[in-house]
Amino acid sequence: MQIWINHTLIDVPSNCTLEQAMPTVFKHQQSQTKNAMKTEQAWREGVAVAVNNTVIPKVKWAKHLLEPHAKVHVFHAIAGG
Repeated sequence: MQIWINHTLIDVPSNCTLEQAMPTVFKHQQSQTKNAMKTEQAWREGVAVAVNNTVIPKVKWAKHLLEPHAKVHVFHAIAGG
């Protein structure tokens, strides 16, 4: 099935949860940046995800079933001053 990741349509397995889609999301995010990112685990630590404009807490990723054409927005925490 296809879902939207930050305005780009990508393929993920049918009937997958947000947790199951995250490796694909990580690979997509890596392909969109000029600088190589950290490991997937390090990337996940600084990420927040909203599905159809609702933030999904990380503790619920494993149970949050994605629907076809879901709009997933990935946000990265940025430190600064």
